[in-house]
Amino acid sequence: MEALTAGVQVKPNEGQLEVITIGVAGTGGNVLILYDGTSTSDPKIATLDMTVAIGPLPLPVKFFTGLFAALVNGTAAKVTICWS
Repeated sequence: MEALTAGVQVKPNEGQLEVITIGVAGTGGNVLILYDGTSTSDPKIATLDMTVAIGPLPLPVKFFTGLFAALVNGTAAKVTICWS
């Protein structure tokens, strides 16, 4: 992900989140919100500050319905989401 988005379906069914990698940090309160499902109305997995660190962030979390992500606020970070 490289642009602000209200949301994107990363994976449409169950799986395991593995690593979030921040290639370029965001600014202005940029956050990545991850959901277990198909929209922002589904349960949150995590809300991650994209302005403070660059590099891999291990996040081994199982999701059951799907993986949906929203990158919001400020200037967007460049983020890679890895899952299995």
